Amino acid sequence: MIDAYIDRLDDELRARGVPGSTRRRIRAESTDHLRSDRDAESRFGEPAVIAQRFADELGTTAALRNARRSFGALAFAGLVFGALAAGWVGARWPHGIAVLSAPQAAVIAFTAVAPQVSFVSGALALLRALRRRGRSVLPSAEVAVIRHRVGVALAAGIVSVAAAASFCATFTAHLPAWSMPVAVAGCTTSAALLSACFIALVRESRLRVEQPGGAGDVFDDLGADVSSVFAGSPWLFASVVATIVGAAVFVPGLLADDGFDGALRGLAEAAACFGGYAVFN
Repeated sequence: MIDAYIDRLDDELRARGVPGSTRRRIRAESTDHLRSDRDAESRFGEPAVIAQRFADELGTTAALRNARRSFGALAFAGLVFGALAAGWVGARWPHGIAVLSAPQAAVIAFTAVAPQVSFVSGALALLRALRRRGRSVLPSAEVAVIRHRVGVALAAGIVSVAAAASFCATFTAHLPAWSMPVAVAGCTTSAALLSACFIALVRESRLRVEQPGGAGDVFDDLGADVSSVFAGSPWLFASVVATIVGAAVFVPGLLADDGFDGALRGLAEAAACFGGYAVFN
């Protein structure tokens, strides 16, 4: 009778994506407990309910943990990217977009956009994970949001390091001699770390969390104080953030006596920020 119960529990755990090593540990501990107490089976409850409880807790813990680890990998990639970008400043560049080939323009575009997407998505994933630290179970919708943010951040991060390496290879004649060796070592290491986190994300996404509840929004990330300021209006918040981003790009150009180009870049950044919110909202 106990063996039949344990077999049913194991089947339910497998159906919810609990990995084999964890199932074996749960099976061993449950068997010991049931054999030591005759009435334990009645108190355990239905195997499906027990299995879902395990899946909810394991899925929540894995999602929060991977969000933190992924941001660490993204931070390392960001340091590599920043070191390479320092070598790009002041380099001798071909003047005008007309002299660039289509592949060169594509490399520049990916190098400019992908890191921003990676940073924002990764930061939002980390912020939600920190807000929910210590929680044993989160709603399935909220776990899905964290997983999605981590996935976007890691994918954009991998594109970023690939674009940075391609940038150095494409424009190596215009860059310091150290750029290419640093790009090879740094981008290879970054790609390995980001890929490891992505593999972990794929594995933990197999855990079926079914806890009811809402996913929350950006105000759950930023807290009640910010929510009260914007009266819970996400479009107003998006407009303010886009304005701040545009100003952050425009002001340095203005200080460098490059006001017109700075204004164009600022408007482009603000439009991209607001457009990104409109697309993904």
